Amino acid sequence: MSATISNNENEFYLTCFKPLAVWMRLLGIELDPFDLPKRRIFCSRSFSVLMLSMTLLTNLAFTTITFNQQILSILPSSNFKGSASDFWTLVIDFGSFAVLAIGAHATLLAIPQNSEWRSLWTNLQQLATENGPKLFYSKSRKTVLMSLLFIIADGCNNTIQGVFTALKDDGRPTLTKLADFFSFLTQIYGVSGLVLFATIGWITSEGFVQFRYQVIALDPAIHPNPSVTTSDLKKLRRDFLTLSEIVLHIGNCFGPLLFVWIVYIFISVIANSFYLVNSVRIQVEHLSEVPSWISLLTRNLIFLFVLTSIPVTLQRESLNTWKSLRRVSFDDPSLQCQLDTLTMEVLQSPTEMTAMDLFQVNLTLFPTLVGTTLTYLIILSQFQSK
Repeated sequence: MSATISNNENEFYLTCFKPLAVWMRLLGIELDPFDLPKRRIFCSRSFSVLMLSMTLLTNLAFTTITFNQQILSILPSSNFKGSASDFWTLVIDFGSFAVLAIGAHATLLAIPQNSEWRSLWTNLQQLATENGPKLFYSKSRKTVLMSLLFIIADGCNNTIQGVFTALKDDGRPTLTKLADFFSFLTQIYGVSGLVLFATIGWITSEGFVQFRYQVIALDPAIHPNPSVTTSDLKKLRRDFLTLSEIVLHIGNCFGPLLFVWIVYIFISVIANSFYLVNSVRIQVEHLSEVPSWISLLTRNLIFLFVLTSIPVTLQRESLNTWKSLRRVSFDDPSLQCQLDTLTMEVLQSPTEMTAMDLFQVNLTLFPTLVGTTLTYLIILSQFQSK
């Protein structure tokens, strides 16, 4: 496959993906996978640097202020009733909050610079062309629009939280409240990156579904006397290779973003579980904050499910494709030999995704998260008792 998309070969991107691309551009992320005019490159990079600087400054200020507040709270002159484990849990939790915003923003800026990003869109364009543009384009547009609505809804939720935090009459300086407010807003980068990954994954899974329909259409048991030729099987093989390359490109482009998200979710879930247990066992005065902790815990578990469901869905669709190919049988030995070769290629094709080759991204992360959370809760409780 060619790794370059010229300005007249990106119909799928310009037609289906444009709403999400425009949203990312408003955030300072230029995703266009084709050559741009030099003036536009200069303007987009200048805006990207400005937005990244704002993300860095607001989140570093938020983390520094929070750390200083926690330091002051444990001084002998304060009325702090917690333990050292409470202090460090809060610091690490707020630190991970900043790491998600900064890390997601930085990895999103790096994605378009990856040569595989262009290859990804070349293959998606090829996939759309081969699978009946009208149906594939229609489903892709719906997926993109639903994703954009989700991002906007989550952005409104973060804005409301930021406003309530800024308006809270707790005696903090105005500058501190502004840093808190803007740090809430920058969480949109993490959500936008996750939704971008999920959108491309869902579009790819639709490609697998369309591929399976092509296989079923060639099955003599379902459609008697189909006029199957060698060129039909070659097209099937070409389409499957395109799908395999798309899965590979998705994993390589989004691996760093997945790593940042998984680290954040693990830390946040452990911290919020500790807050919940703590509020019930010891710090009863914090029971009013339990609903917000449960809400954040639920939100992170939903994001983890979305993050892990994409690789699992692609693996399932690949397996279903292999099962469909196994059911097909031809009387012509030449056609059957080509079909058996394709079936073996589908079975051996890797559809797993990893976070920077460190660990696989799949549903096994849930039992790992439960075990890790329970382990740290026991350790933190022991430190607290001491």
